[in-house]
Amino acid sequence: ALERGLKEFLFSVGPLVTAYSLTWLALQRMDPAEWIESLTRHLAAFSLFMLLFEGAKFALLGISGGSFSLVELLVFSKSETEQAVTPSLGFIFGAVALFMAVRRKWIWMLPPLFLVLLSSKRIVLLGLLGGAGWWLAMTALAPRFQWVKRGQHAVIPVVSILALVLLLQFATGGFDTLIEKRTGLNPNLLSMGRRTLYEFVLSQGVWTVFPSGIGHTHTLLTPYASFTGSSLLHSDILKIYFEYGLLLAIGVFGAFWHLCRGSIAITVLMIYYIVLFATDNVSIYFDVVLFVFVMAFALSATERNERY
Repeated sequence: ALERGLKEFLFSVGPLVTAYSLTWLALQRMDPAEWIESLTRHLAAFSLFMLLFEGAKFALLGISGGSFSLVELLVFSKSETEQAVTPSLGFIFGAVALFMAVRRKWIWMLPPLFLVLLSSKRIVLLGLLGGAGWWLAMTALAPRFQWVKRGQHAVIPVVSILALVLLLQFATGGFDTLIEKRTGLNPNLLSMGRRTLYEFVLSQGVWTVFPSGIGHTHTLLTPYASFTGSSLLHSDILKIYFEYGLLLAIGVFGAFWHLCRGSIAITVLMIYYIVLFATDNVSIYFDVVLFVFVMAFALSATERNERY
């Protein structure tokens, strides 16, 4: 348990330290405006390269008789294209697409959007809708009402608490009737086994304001993986709540809130990131966390420089 906890801690903190260090080193060589322009160009080039690379694999899949089904994507978050696409690409390029949008680089936004579609991940599409919706609302309201811009980061605790409440309701069967009536599907099938995972962990009495320890849910699930289908919880929001306890969980999401103060662009990225937290293990995906926070820290440095 200690070894697992240490490993997860390093995978969670490591990319944050790396992102901050890269930002600090970049700002020693160039000013914030130059840094964010350089980052934007490199992300655009990387997106285009990966689109060509993954597109070639997708073409080979088509030649070999594979298929892409929009129904499979929206209902099961799975299609044969998912086998061809590098797993974490969808998470990364959803964030890159939003980064390009808040920087108003509309043409450069297209390659990462195509990569998101190829990745076949519903939660990424939901995160994009949430982030883009907030961006559109704030760009319409903030110029008219200064208090909106000053207080817009309050959406972060709202989204975090709402996600936690909805997940707990889902885990305890609160949406079973609605899901079965609307989709005709078993909630566990629709969530690709997540319902069983959440329900099992809750049944073990993991309800506390005090920490149970990083990696505890993995230790708890591992002996029952043949029953639950996974040794990972597949929900960072529930994982943080269970392992860190309520008080430290407030601290984690409070840090996101603090990062978003005064910045609509960073809030858009953090809304997307928190949505991913709802049904995936992105906090231990080094590459995903690194990309998201390199972009967030670059936006922070640029906007801070513009204010002062």
